[in-house]
Amino acid sequence: MPRTKLNIRKRKKDRKEGRLRNGRKNSCTVSEAARQWLPVVALKVKPSTLAAYEAMVRLHICPQLGHMGFKQLSATEVSVFAQEKLKNGRTDGKGGLAPKTVCDILTVLKSIIDFAVGEGYIDNAIKVVYPKHQQKLMRVLSRAEQSALEHVLLENPTIYKTGILLCLYTGLRIGELCGLRWEDFSPDFEKLSIRRSVRRMSAGDGDKRTELTLNTPKTKASLREIPIPKFLSPMLGSFASGAGAYFLSTPERRMIEPRTMQNHFKRAVNEADIPSANFHCLRHTFSTRCIEADVDIKSLSEMLGHTSVNITLNRYACVKHGQPILFEYFLIPNCLPKTTHNTI
Repeated sequence: MPRTKLNIRKRKKDRKEGRLRNGRKNSCTVSEAARQWLPVVALKVKPSTLAAYEAMVRLHICPQLGHMGFKQLSATEVSVFAQEKLKNGRTDGKGGLAPKTVCDILTVLKSIIDFAVGEGYIDNAIKVVYPKHQQKLMRVLSRAEQSALEHVLLENPTIYKTGILLCLYTGLRIGELCGLRWEDFSPDFEKLSIRRSVRRMSAGDGDKRTELTLNTPKTKASLREIPIPKFLSPMLGSFASGAGAYFLSTPERRMIEPRTMQNHFKRAVNEADIPSANFHCLRHTFSTRCIEADVDIKSLSEMLGHTSVNITLNRYACVKHGQPILFEYFLIPNCLPKTTHNTI
């Protein structure tokens, strides 16, 4: 390049910018990169997902790795961090985190590292090794357990018991149930629309640690319509309230906590003498009974709000087929006329 005044000035500018980039690369810590990464990822994810990311950064990543510059951070340091979380990672000091939780934290850390590479804080991505973890076995109510639970729910029914039955026969998630309004039901209570979901999520670093939020459902596929078995229609009609009111609500007509429904379910399960069952097992039980009844897998996937049929197949196709049964009955033939032949 000729040594003109303009070119000399340009070379000096390039060298200065190179020194600035190197200085930023050497001085940026994991905490600083995480703070810059969060507003960027906020544009791509739901508020509930962002709150989970913020909690992982605040409670796990920053306390142990936040002070490190990217020159100090290595694959070995990341592995030591993961092992420590598996052994003693709970914030209450009562042991280690589940492998799945550690994998989620490492996924966030890897995204921060990739962001740092893109910003020039580090030349090459650091290898992140995820701990092995087995997917939890689905808890599905046996036919005897389902029959016992239904007996409890149908005896002296309340709006909460009806909500549990609704989940058992539609596969609703607990947050979707808590977000239902009466206007989401068709006038004849033959179908319902899922438009929102309730979740308690982190509120940040203030004194108020969590807050109850109302958002859109988990994915776009979760925005759906679901048919309701006919035997539930008169039960739902007996509790119906005005437009705008929540299907389940507090005395002040506000949406209820998902934990409140978990407590109602726990009481019903205890009364039915069913061991070790959580609320989500209602969704698994619904799906399993549909598979046993030879319900079309595409229709089942849409009712569950899965983003693809493959998710439904991978999760439930291993269910052993028994004798086909009518969807509307499952285990309560005495509650319905035996001449009915409606199926989904």
